[in-house]
Amino acid sequence: MKQRIAQRTVSCDGYTMIGREIRKSRHARGQTLAEIAAALGVTSQALSRIELGRPTTTALVERFAEAVGLEIVARKARG
Repeated sequence: MKQRIAQRTVSCDGYTMIGREIRKSRHARGQTLAEIAAALGVTSQALSRIELGRPTTTALVERFAEAVGLEIVARKARG
């Protein structure tokens, strides 16, 4: 069963929170950046940027999250 990360908006702080959760899950599963990067066909540096909270494509963040057993769920901000 995948964990779900609830996220209201994707801001710098949102990327940081998502990156931390991805890193935590990756470590818990004993996976390396190199292993996941090879499976996704990207560089380990690209994945490291995500874990550090640096902006990137939403599609890559979602693929990385899925590779470590997470699902990102977007919610509308309450206005």
